[in-house]
Amino acid sequence: MEFWAPFIFKMLLLIVFSFGVLLIVIFPLIAKLSTVFATISLVCGLLVILLLLFIIFGDPALRQLILTYGLSF
Repeated sequence: MEFWAPFIFKMLLLIVFSFGVLLIVIFPLIAKLSTVFATISLVCGLLVILLLLFIIFGDPALRQLILTYGLSF
């Protein structure tokens, strides 16, 4: 399991970040149909990305690993 942990961590980061970006990118498409749902999509996308960054860089051990080695640890 220790061999797969960095790979799983990177894939989860990619999936969560992609989900947040998707919510932001579909904002103009949804805005044509409903402004309320478009605003909710934009806010949720920003919230997902901000929470992801807070979780990653809020933990001192993870922050030090990422700043020292990048995502290659």
